[in-house]
Amino acid sequence: MISTPTMTTDILNALKAARGRTCGAQIDRAGGRLTALTTDGEVWASIDAGSDGFHDGRETFAAAVKPAPAMGPATFACTLRWQQLEQIVRGVAPATDTESSRYALGGVQIECREGSMLAAIGTDGRRMHVAHLQPASIAGETPQCCVVPAAMWVRLAKVARAAVRSCRSLTPRQAAEVLWRAVVTIETDGTVVCLTVSQGDLSVSMTARLIEGRFPRWRDITGPNEGVGEGLVIEPAVVLPEVAAFAKQHRAAVAAGKAAWLAEVLPPRASKRKAKDYKHDRGIIVDRDGMTGRGCDFTAAVPVAPASVCLDHDFLADALEAGRLFGRTVTVRAVLDLVAGGKVTGPAVFEAGGEHGERFAAFVMPLAID
Repeated sequence: MISTPTMTTDILNALKAARGRTCGAQIDRAGGRLTALTTDGEVWASIDAGSDGFHDGRETFAAAVKPAPAMGPATFACTLRWQQLEQIVRGVAPATDTESSRYALGGVQIECREGSMLAAIGTDGRRMHVAHLQPASIAGETPQCCVVPAAMWVRLAKVARAAVRSCRSLTPRQAAEVLWRAVVTIETDGTVVCLTVSQGDLSVSMTARLIEGRFPRWRDITGPNEGVGEGLVIEPAVVLPEVAAFAKQHRAAVAAGKAAWLAEVLPPRASKRKAKDYKHDRGIIVDRDGMTGRGCDFTAAVPVAPASVCLDHDFLADALEAGRLFGRTVTVRAVLDLVAGGKVTGPAVFEAGGEHGERFAAFVMPLAID
């Protein structure tokens, strides 16, 4: 295989996209191998495209790259399928909060107990997504519990797709078929974690330090709420288009309302800083009869929940998108056991089951209605 400028450029662009902030990147074809490395100072990404007969030994691109943290002997390792990586990236990572001062909320907790599945948990304090996955293999100490930066999972998938497409000159669809057979490895020594996607002689790795800090006691939420109460089976493919339609209509209503409010409360040429003080109703009320939007004139006769509950529409969409990664249908439960003063204080629960006993659950706290 002959390296082309387009391939080198594509890989470099993928690395740039992966690192976020510029702290250096390099691509080296010396010795007949194509290797690439980049970092933003927190996550290190590397690609090894193997020895496929690269004829040009010149250094293609280089800049200063801070050394990655050294990982000692792995105390825990497991392997997953590419499909399971996608379930973490698209189903669990969206529920994290990378801007929170509580650093643990910016990561996905990986927990594995002896004789049980691997649990991947993400939360931002207002919702929580939990995926129970069956690893292909587990080695090392159990029980194991570590918090992996959420950005690592997202960047790993992004760079792996770009590397497969570039190094093997594939279309997006062909690359997806190749990655379907890829193996994902998680290794940690208790301080540093390394995630690797391997397919043939191509490997993409991410290295970072584990997030320090106490992760919320997630089992206190799942224990009393999962599988509790009456459930309503829905199809995300039917509900999601309606949620997207509401989101579009709501954005237009917010923009129009804010413009009218500013024109009314601010004199000409006044500072626009008060725009952040504008408040607009948000959320969507769901029940057996359908959906009713807040902040705009929206209704849809699509049943979503067994009881009336008001949810953030973005959180609702994320929960449904994650659920359909595990199955065609999702069971929605509105936990009514914690009713106080006529208001539902428990979460709405979205449950879906997958292959090999794998399952997913999202817990979304309702919005208060004044």
